[in-house]
Amino acid sequence: MSDENDLVRHFEQHRDYLRFVARRILGSDGQADDAVQDAWLRIAHSDVSEVHSLRNWLTTIVARLCLVLHDLFAVQFDHIAPIIGRSPAATRQLASRARRRLTGAPTEIGASGPGAEKSLPPSSPRHATGTSKG
Repeated sequence: MSDENDLVRHFEQHRDYLRFVARRILGSDGQADDAVQDAWLRIAHSDVSEVHSLRNWLTTIVARLCLVLHDLFAVQFDHIAPIIGRSPAATRQLASRARRRLTGAPTEIGASGPGAEKSLPPSSPRHATGTSKG
């Protein structure tokens, strides 16, 4: 992607899909719009030159924000789990990781020193390459 205008164009191409994902998780149009807008504010000036799939990267960011918004709107993990294709326990773990990533805390409890996984901002292109279901 050559510039910010390209990012705007691509984001707008995926906005309806991102809103759909957010609405499925959060349960309301207003909350979904807020999550998508928050995602845009986080990535608006990001370097996405290493992102292999912009749609997947944006979906990851929106889903993480929704999992964190889950805390604010008291959406049950049992409701979110089938939407994202995980068990309720795995969904709780994903929400915990999302919270840590969004706040800049280490992603693994007790992780420190050389070789410890560093927390990446939600706009990091490396998020698009992760495919583990853990």
